[in-house]
Amino acid sequence: MASSADIPSGGSRPAGPGSTGTAVRKKDRTHFLYMAAIAAVVLGAVLGLAAPEAGRALKPLGTRFVALIKMMIAPIIFCTIVLGVGSIAKAATVGKVGGLALVYFMLMSTFALAIG
Repeated sequence: MASSADIPSGGSRPAGPGSTGTAVRKKDRTHFLYMAAIAAVVLGAVLGLAAPEAGRALKPLGTRFVALIKMMIAPIIFCTIVLGVGSIAKAATVGKVGGLALVYFMLMSTFALAIG
């Protein structure tokens, strides 16, 4: 068993033999999505400039993609409203300010859903 003198000042023990004792950072998987989206925009612009006919041939694919995005807007906003109202319902118990905040949130969320 290690004594308190064997434990580094950070409060944790090294990972094992041959370890430097540094923590391994967890990779951010969303970074790949950002980079892929930027690459897709750049490649689309290059394709449109270099081969406009090929770009026009891909128009149905782009139209379907935009239709899918539009289809997902309403459910996402609805779920956001439901979760928001569920979490802010406790604020209504604090009085008039909480009630006004709840009404404002519901009105603005419904307005956003109507626009979407």
